[in-house]
Amino acid sequence: MKRFISIITVCFLILLLPFEVSAGERHTLERLFPRTRYEGTLTESGERVRILEAEDGKHFLIEDARGQRRCVPWDALLPKALPAPPADAPSRSEIERFAGAMGLKSDTGFLLFTDLSRLTLHVLEYGDEGWSLLRSLPCAAGDAYHPTPTGVFLVDYKCTCIGKENNYLCRYAMCFYGSYMFHSVLYDWGGKTVIDGRLGERVSHGCVRLSPEDSRWLYNTVPVGSTVWIR
Repeated sequence: MKRFISIITVCFLILLLPFEVSAGERHTLERLFPRTRYEGTLTESGERVRILEAEDGKHFLIEDARGQRRCVPWDALLPKALPAPPADAPSRSEIERFAGAMGLKSDTGFLLFTDLSRLTLHVLEYGDEGWSLLRSLPCAAGDAYHPTPTGVFLVDYKCTCIGKENNYLCRYAMCFYGSYMFHSVLYDWGGKTVIDGRLGERVSHGCVRLSPEDSRWLYNTVPVGSTVWIR
């Protein structure tokens, strides 16, 4: 009798574990969240390459079909226009299950999943039942000439404002890779007037821009060391 009860207990605990998706469902979820690839054509050879990073007006870091990386001059590459966002919107459950299906972890329990295809930042928190969506925030990302880096990163540090050396100001910056950050839309140098508040568009130089309210909430909610996943 005791053994029978213990078997029931084990089965009940298994049911409480985060639900694992099948390979077929993972494939379906991956199609629902298409990868965003910044691509271009080398003007001299006509070779199609992937654009990884850019330094405005100077050079591009590219990856060719053989997986080799190199820098090319700014005028040696013609970037390809990026596709329009998909018309459909994923459900809360699909977002949570996709994060779980990809096996993502975070030391802080927070995950910043940026869906570049839909220009949306999903903020998730890990609990007993796996990833739970806290908020989905509209954002702006890099244009065709200035890619937003894709992959898995960490929030390295925070600072309350950046950009004054460039005669503008962005608030609530959270760096995740080199000089790439989550931050607010652009203000004037004094930080009082929004001079570029566009969201839902590919208009930045690679950073992920958020509304003033959302950038402040993100800055105050998500700690340094949190996992950043940009797809």
